[in-house]
Amino acid sequence: MSSSSLQIGSELVPSVPGSRAPSAAPTPKSSFIFADQLAGSTKDLSYSFINSEFLDDVDMELPRGFRSTAQTYKTTSTSAFRNMTSTPRSHHPTSLPKSLPIDWNLFNKQFELNQKLKLSKLKRKRTVSEEFENNFENLPYHVIDFISDCVESQSDLINWSQTCRFFNRMVNKRLYSHVILVDNISDRCKHYDGKYTLVDSKNYPKFLASLCANDELVPLVNEIVIDTSSNHSSYDSLDENIYAALYDIFLTQNNNLDVLQNLDYNNLKKFDSLLNYNRAHLIKHNYNKYTDYYHESENMEDLIRRDLLHLTNFQLLDLNDINRLPVSAKDVSFALEHEFQRNAKFQLTLAGWDTLQRLTTLKLHTPYAFDQFLKEAYRFRNSDTYQRLGNITTLSIANIHKVDDRNQESRLSFHKLNSVIDLSRVEALELKLKCHERVQCNYCIMQFMTDWFEELLSNDHSNLKKLSLISLPPSSNYNVNTQWDSILCNANFLEKLGENLEFFFINLNDFPYMPIFEKTSAQEVQDSLKLPINESILKIRKLMYTNIVHSFKKLELLVMPDYFYNWAVYNNISDLSRDENVNFLNFLDSCLCNCCCEGRQLFKEYSRRTAFKDFKGRFQTEWRYNQPQAVTSYNKLNDNPDSYRILFNYMIRELKNRIPLKQVNTVQSSLDYHKFVPNVYSKYAVIPEEDFLKLTKLITHGLRKDVQRLLDALPNLKRINFGGVLFKCFKISKDKVRVKAMYDDFEEIFNIVQ
Repeated sequence: MSSSSLQIGSELVPSVPGSRAPSAAPTPKSSFIFADQLAGSTKDLSYSFINSEFLDDVDMELPRGFRSTAQTYKTTSTSAFRNMTSTPRSHHPTSLPKSLPIDWNLFNKQFELNQKLKLSKLKRKRTVSEEFENNFENLPYHVIDFISDCVESQSDLINWSQTCRFFNRMVNKRLYSHVILVDNISDRCKHYDGKYTLVDSKNYPKFLASLCANDELVPLVNEIVIDTSSNHSSYDSLDENIYAALYDIFLTQNNNLDVLQNLDYNNLKKFDSLLNYNRAHLIKHNYNKYTDYYHESENMEDLIRRDLLHLTNFQLLDLNDINRLPVSAKDVSFALEHEFQRNAKFQLTLAGWDTLQRLTTLKLHTPYAFDQFLKEAYRFRNSDTYQRLGNITTLSIANIHKVDDRNQESRLSFHKLNSVIDLSRVEALELKLKCHERVQCNYCIMQFMTDWFEELLSNDHSNLKKLSLISLPPSSNYNVNTQWDSILCNANFLEKLGENLEFFFINLNDFPYMPIFEKTSAQEVQDSLKLPINESILKIRKLMYTNIVHSFKKLELLVMPDYFYNWAVYNNISDLSRDENVNFLNFLDSCLCNCCCEGRQLFKEYSRRTAFKDFKGRFQTEWRYNQPQAVTSYNKLNDNPDSYRILFNYMIRELKNRIPLKQVNTVQSSLDYHKFVPNVYSKYAVIPEEDFLKLTKLITHGLRKDVQRLLDALPNLKRINFGGVLFKCFKISKDKVRVKAMYDDFEEIFNIVQ
């Protein structure tokens, strides 16, 4: 084509044959500027605009003379159409700007190739011999997903998502799929080690705005957990319903939301459950729709049930709400106390029983909820449609053996529970148990465990993989402690229990302080601040821990919130013949590195301060431990342990507070430990954070022996939580494991003794 056959800027661009292009080309949204235009020259233009990414390698062949240009189009900087052909195919214009010199023969050929490609877009199959370009987009998605999983820091993920569109789409799926709303992300996210994205409550409006503004983000959200802390003293300060804004978003748009959980118990009690909010909203805005069914209540309930949000989880404050759930419900939890049972007595309907039959997760967080549920479900078993709940794989129950219970109905019965729920199908079980202080009982918990062993464990009918044992507070009842001693000393029971166990959470003695040990042969002491200790008690306590360690061979996660109060003390007492060996701080004297020597000196200095003096002498005893002369230079803490008791109580209480257990008896379950966002050390605390970290390092170094013991016995162990000190284990070879403290300054390689 000669340059004289086209007048730039004055003559109309001819229509493309076979296209519906107008005679006058519309002005494009973005102009295509190239170097020759800026120089004013229109001669010798290169038309290397064929983009090989738009061509099929199998059934398409370029015209002669186009192959070389297609191979070298990347290096051509003066292509008039490079930008056009590099844009998405759906944005190609049907006509071109009239100001450009166009070879219409070449354009028509390109147009035909592009049209053919559009038609075969969904049918193309890449062959083994196909050559891929070296970029992330050509990697298999599971490889890309694995790479993103290797980025642990949430801030790094956010920065990565801002590099390009491809990474943004890839990372957004991970960032938005599982979200937890917390009070203060700046302090808490740096300690969090989980799959959830933490959103600061201050940024909650921004989070909602981003969901409203971008339709692509809403389908990515699978789970939202509200883990904020409302005012505990007054409900008047809670003036916003946490569900309202989220409800409007996920009601009106296509979404994949499965779980919406509110762990803010005060907010939940004031504004009720999402189910009731959902029902009230539907009835208010669809009054005419439901009016026709006013006199047919059952049909109206069915209609409302179909219109509810199709979530898989629901939190309920009324047991009767089980009768109103949609068919999508798979995970149901009850968080109610007796005074909040505002509606009629619980009575199951056929719709409610059908819902229970479909459940895979049932969590009865309070003793009242469990007691009322079991009574009604046991009564319903006499109906014609009765069938045991056989789909439940996750079960959480709470039970208290009550005072003046002549018929023993409040006593936990394995056979009664198993007649309602098929316990052989349960894979995750949480038992929150207690005998009331005034009940003279020493067999109820043991009887449940015995029946469990004889009915299921001994016959290999158990599929249990996760187990949580919690003694409900206050846990100083001697009868309860004796029962747990007998249960955990039974090696046969633990071996059968731990055959497939991967997760074990145990919290038995939830003391608010480090108790004083009184050497006595009596089984009890009058002072509630003291615990008896003798050779028999010491032997039992050590045997309990040893059985746990050696019975759960497949264990991957071990959580002991009461470790410093209940386990570490006994494990570090070796001999009762001399008083100095009863020192509860023995394990802090084991490491002689410079950091620990400085830490012990700092420990002594803080223990002398007024803030850590014994209150009214209640922890003072007559014991005075003798300090050997040979260890003076190491600042060992065996000169007067009772003077250190208050400071140590403070330290272990702050460490344990990292595990948010305050709501385990109301709305949380220890089986959801992976959701727990650790609490952080308060900046207003008595000890500055810098010194607190030094004292914590002293404690973590003292736990080396206990960590070594677990690594030798449990080859699959991945995480250990000792009273808030979380260790993560990385196996680097057959006989070496790297252990890192996730919240503290500790990292070390341990040699495993086979």
